[in-house]
Amino acid sequence: MQYLCPRCGRSFRVKPPEGTCPQCNAALVSESESHDGERESREGQPLPPRRRL
Repeated sequence: MQYLCPRCGRSFRVKPPEGTCPQCNAALVSESESHDGERESREGQPLPPRRRL
């Protein structure tokens, strides 16, 4: 499982012992949790216009 920093975007294969990003000190989230959050934020936004062929 990978862990992602929501603030600076770094990814880690192993969660640091502190549970936070060593660069910016933000709490890390697992990759699956970050995808769920992206999906929720997209649901409230209108769909982009479709291109005509």
